[in-house]
Amino acid sequence: MDATLAVAYHNRALAYENLGFVDRAVEDYDEAIRLNPELTVAFSNRGGAYTKLGRFQDAVNDLDRALTADPESATSHNYRGVAFLYLGEIEKSLSDLTEAIRLDPTLSVAYGNRGNLYDRLERFDEAIQDYDRAIELDPNNAVGYSNRAATLLDLNEPDQAILDLNKAIHVDPELAEAYTRRAAAYTMLGKLEPALNDYDLAIAINPSNTEAYLNRGSLYDRLGDLQLAIADYGVVISLNPESAIAYINRGVVYHRAGQNRLAIKDFDQAIDFQPELALAWYNRGVAHEDLEEVELAILDYGRVIALEPENIDAYVNRALVYSNTGRPALAVRDMDVAIGLAPAYAKAYFVRAYASALLGRDSDSQTDLDRAVELGIDRSAAEATIAEAISSR
Repeated sequence: MDATLAVAYHNRALAYENLGFVDRAVEDYDEAIRLNPELTVAFSNRGGAYTKLGRFQDAVNDLDRALTADPESATSHNYRGVAFLYLGEIEKSLSDLTEAIRLDPTLSVAYGNRGNLYDRLERFDEAIQDYDRAIELDPNNAVGYSNRAATLLDLNEPDQAILDLNKAIHVDPELAEAYTRRAAAYTMLGKLEPALNDYDLAIAINPSNTEAYLNRGSLYDRLGDLQLAIADYGVVISLNPESAIAYINRGVVYHRAGQNRLAIKDFDQAIDFQPELALAWYNRGVAHEDLEEVELAILDYGRVIALEPENIDAYVNRALVYSNTGRPALAVRDMDVAIGLAPAYAKAYFVRAYASALLGRDSDSQTDLDRAVELGIDRSAAEATIAEAISSR
């Protein structure tokens, strides 16, 4: 009786899962396993459900149990491969997904998942091959078309990506990620209005789609609709209060709108959540500099350099602050580093020329100025600035 009832719970769990009620499915898998601890398929499918819920270690535990009982289960290897991928166990993931394909060469989803892994590893050609095979086995695989499009975007092929995304949307008009990716492709092509429309559609389908809000905010910013950009970043923050990138993006827009105090507040939040994120320190430095809080700006640029010792823009910005606050020798030192990192960076030569002029090193200044002009700096504007530096000595 228990065994029969266990199968009934298991089958109802499958139905719940197919309807998207994954939590309820797990409850039924639990009951099936309680009634019949030898029901291997229940462990396998509960492992798959755990993966959908983000409970990846629980998934691995169940799938280990399932594969101990049935090591030839392609489905279990596939599920465990996905769980390992999200746990960052890349070699184990690749091994499981490849074994799933060996055991069942017709398992479309395993090719798709291995394609996702190859994409993460930036092995894009192999990813495309796996997505091709997944779609060949299941031509109505909307997610397969969408994922192949994502790799095509990585390969800077937006036109081809749009073709795949059109197919994905034709198969599944409710696949929000397809609209988000097509919007990204349109943006790459400079087709901003169709991109904006696709982000609107993605959000209409899934109002919790933080990626769509984040990207639409960037698009609004690009179009000059700063208040709409701020609003979208605000939605991202309300959905994910620890989204450092949303705080940074909103802070950048606030800065562009001349609201530097609000910008700094957002950069502070980003730094609180991800103190290793150099971009937040850099942008806060820019905001402090605009407010003439030069010592705070110098500290922030210094933090950027500590985190990213090859961040040339941080050296340049700090050098400009040093030059404008009576410390040109420190500016020259920073530009020596920047030029060592990027010998063809015109602005670095110009900034060093300016600092050298402040120090009275006119020959060095002229040499750097000539080099900056060779690399693309406008001579008349640069000479006027150097002349001001000389006259200020």
